[in-house]
Amino acid sequence: APGLDVSARWERRTANVAAFTTALAAALATAPERARRAVVPLAAPAFAVLVARDAATRDAVRAGLAAARIYPAMLWPMDGEDVGAADRDLADRALVLHADSRYDASGMARVAAVVADVAARAAGTTPGAAACARD
Repeated sequence: APGLDVSARWERRTANVAAFTTALAAALATAPERARRAVVPLAAPAFAVLVARDAATRDAVRAGLAAARIYPAMLWPMDGEDVGAADRDLADRALVLHADSRYDASGMARVAAVVADVAARAAGTTPGAAACARD
């Protein structure tokens, strides 16, 4: 996306995971043993971010993916006064696709083909061969 500093956002995300992991460890330090074993944070690259041209396109892509049984996450709305315009805009246009270790390359290729098809439909263009990948 034009004007989107991906490197800075990746660094911020990495720092956020580290901050969360540290804060969770501190919060659980005084919890009962059972609570400490209930959740374990794992820092891993587990997602891809799609940034649509606008919120309506994001919503159309999300609906198309859900119809193909692919369920992306959406960032929560950032509508506070202290939120910058760029962060608000990103939250309004982003979808997060999970890519954890249970998936293999062929599964991710299927998801990519469906994303391409759905994006083409959302943009009002004719989808390509990706449509046949929706088994």
